Amino acid sequence: MLQIKNVVKDYPVTNDLTVHALKGVSLNFRKSEFVAVLGPSGCGKTTLLNIIGGLDRYSDGDLIINGKSTKGFCDSDWDGYRNRSVGFVFQSYNLIPNMSVLDNVMLATSIAGKKRADRLRPAKEALARVGLIEQMNKFPNQLSGGQMQRVAIARAVVNNPDIILADEPTGALDSETGVQVMELLKEISKDRLVIMVTHNRELADEYATRIVSMSDGLLTGDSNPYTDEQLAAEGGEEPAAEETGKKPGMSVWTAFAISLKNLRIKLGRTFLISFAGSIGIFGIALVLAISGGMGNYVDYLQTQAVGDSAIRLGESAYSLSRILSVMEDASGINNTPFPDIDGVDPYQRESFSVSSPLSDEFIQYIQDIDQSWVKAINYTYSVQMHVLQKSGDKYTLRGSWASNAHQMIEEDELIEDNYDVLYKSEESPTGYPQNYTEVSLVVDKYNRISPGVLSNIGISTSRNEDGSYNRVPFTDIVGKEYEIVLNDGWYIQQQNGTFKAFSGDYSAIAPEHKITVKIVSVLRVKNIKNATLWLDSGLAYLPELSEFLVENAKNSAVGQAQLASKDINVLSGAAFSRPQFGTEEEKDANVQSQYVTALKNIGAYTVPTNIQIYPRDINAKQSISAYIEDWNSAHPGQEVTYLDLTELAISMLSTFINVVTYVLIIFSAVALVVSTVMISVITYTSVIERVKEIGILRSIGARKRDISALFNAETLFIGAFSAIMGVGIAVLVGVVGNAALSAALGVESLVIFTWQIILGMFALSIGLTLLAGLIPAIIAAKKDPVTCLRSE
Repeated sequence: MLQIKNVVKDYPVTNDLTVHALKGVSLNFRKSEFVAVLGPSGCGKTTLLNIIGGLDRYSDGDLIINGKSTKGFCDSDWDGYRNRSVGFVFQSYNLIPNMSVLDNVMLATSIAGKKRADRLRPAKEALARVGLIEQMNKFPNQLSGGQMQRVAIARAVVNNPDIILADEPTGALDSETGVQVMELLKEISKDRLVIMVTHNRELADEYATRIVSMSDGLLTGDSNPYTDEQLAAEGGEEPAAEETGKKPGMSVWTAFAISLKNLRIKLGRTFLISFAGSIGIFGIALVLAISGGMGNYVDYLQTQAVGDSAIRLGESAYSLSRILSVMEDASGINNTPFPDIDGVDPYQRESFSVSSPLSDEFIQYIQDIDQSWVKAINYTYSVQMHVLQKSGDKYTLRGSWASNAHQMIEEDELIEDNYDVLYKSEESPTGYPQNYTEVSLVVDKYNRISPGVLSNIGISTSRNEDGSYNRVPFTDIVGKEYEIVLNDGWYIQQQNGTFKAFSGDYSAIAPEHKITVKIVSVLRVKNIKNATLWLDSGLAYLPELSEFLVENAKNSAVGQAQLASKDINVLSGAAFSRPQFGTEEEKDANVQSQYVTALKNIGAYTVPTNIQIYPRDINAKQSISAYIEDWNSAHPGQEVTYLDLTELAISMLSTFINVVTYVLIIFSAVALVVSTVMISVITYTSVIERVKEIGILRSIGARKRDISALFNAETLFIGAFSAIMGVGIAVLVGVVGNAALSAALGVESLVIFTWQIILGMFALSIGLTLLAGLIPAIIAAKKDPVTCLRSE
């Protein structure tokens, strides 16, 4: 039961001007009757209809629904009232053009929160009632005016409301179609209240059971009034029962469906907007993919370098920080750059190297390192080699043989990864030295070696007339034998207790004081990019030979004599000089240094002079560096300098890649911001274009948040489409780019798209488009439904 009590509606135009649309209207309506409201244009009849339907708010008075005042109604109460209790039929039909007939009718039940099965049945029944069940899959533009009005009536009754409000339902129809619509409304009025606003007096007289006349915002007539006394006699005002169940509201899927259909109708514009939004996504996705690929490539380079390059520690090592410090040092008489002076200042530049002797304690510390971090550890000693080569009965001293021989890693995996065996003796199973009596000759990638090296190891070379050298066959190299004289055969003790190097006929040296070594193979670097620096061209021998010679030298007569004499050089018999100046500690250190040098000169110094640590991988290398830093932190004054140029180069390259990445992302972000602003503008344009649709949705109970969700869903789709296009194009460019780089440079997978990048781009695109559409969506939600319905 519906009551209007002294309802007033004012429209403020300016501070001094107010339009009084209703000036105190009171009406009672029966539960079921067909009421026609007549009056001239501007008399307030449509305003009255909008107030009854909850589209507009009265300024004063009261609207009572089933005995309940609406003065305390909030927005959600009015939304629920419009959805459950009221059905609208408009002069211009107000159907949503991009939805089918069935979907238009189901829209009211969708907003009511019903499941699809519960929406479909009443929608079909309503269409059958108005005779359009066969047209349910058509769109509004495929129907006649009368058919569209009947669809509007079906939508109005689908929720079985108590009140049907019709605003000039026949105004846009011909007379025959208008009669059909009036017959429908008359049929509906048998079990519910129908209130119709019309200018057609003849139709009102023929079909309405009650005619209410209005003029200038006031009631001027009522053909069948329903007085308060009649209302009281029929039972009075019964308070409405509390409504239960789910409150009306558009589901997410409904919002998605409406938005998707709207975007599909405007497919061209949707494509252009999405493409514009995809430009920034494409740029950022491609930059991140290239950055990730470059990062992987840097890791690959570092992995290669780790396999080939060692962390180097030694008595005299180069320190990067030291190099930079010396280069930047401006100390001296004048420290002003580019001075205008008439002379030069003498200046002693400090050495780039840092002296950091390796102590027994530190050697033990390195030996205790986690073996899972290292492939191999190479200890290099100060070895003295006195090499003889026998030819017939004659011995030749190869005095510079040792300078052309280098200690190799005792780790077949590292050697095999980097060097090929070009030729080997039949006795050698692998071609790599197996013990301290076997050595290999190493050549460069062109099979070249210095003629001086060959000459120093007793291999003759010859030249052509043009001065070029003749090639030396492998057979002239492999199989060559040499004798290394041990200390007891080389150093002869004199009567005064000193020792003197052997001179004379080398054949007189006893066999027990010599060992024989043999060249068993020729090795060549596999790939110059991966070549190591620890195995130069020349002879290569195992650490076993160094360890054997050092141990033998230590136990020799000259070695034991020098170890026992810390103040005198046993070769010269002279005492180690003690500096005149300095502290006692500095003087002692100087004498100790001379003593160590004397041990090195006879090969009896048992502490390694250099260490090369070969990490297993990148993480292991970092762990090893941290391990050495832990020693330096715990032993001030005994710090050990180590150099890892690979880490420096990789770090600089990584920094460069990061800088370039950030710069490119900034440029791409500019495009993304521009596209986001454009999406915001386009979304606002869509709001303006769909003002009528907003009014329709509000009239059937859609909440403000539903309207907002509708446009948010639209921007979400645009964001998703932008992401699909942007990422898709970026992936395509990446595939083509990878193929081109692979063909041109042999670099594989320099552009790598991960799931994190793809999902991140989707999240970024959707997030930005939702943000772009947020303000337009809020504007749409706040629009007045009455104003929206009046727009065209």
